[in-house]
Amino acid sequence: MEALLISTVTHATRYVPDLGAATEFYRRLLGFEVVTDNDMPAMMGRPCRRLTMSLPGQSGFEIVLQEPAPWMAGEALARTEAALGVQPQIILSTDDLTDLHARH
Repeated sequence: MEALLISTVTHATRYVPDLGAATEFYRRLLGFEVVTDNDMPAMMGRPCRRLTMSLPGQSGFEIVLQEPAPWMAGEALARTEAALGVQPQIILSTDDLTDLHARH
């Protein structure tokens, strides 16, 4: 078997319809912390903001949250916006799902 070229997964991107609301959901309910919050040069005439979040004490993996509109246009944007909420999953682990659900 050949040696692996990839050694670690460091980021997973999650497109969200509202970056502020998503940030608060990950922060307040799930306990994530903002690692980076960057305003970026406008793309396609739209302001861009991208942020990453991770769990306290878990280094090496971050979730990237961003709205799709600044990054896409036309059919690509329409497909991505239609898929919001049904995108590939991010699998999280908890010791108390009942408590987590009750907080929502």
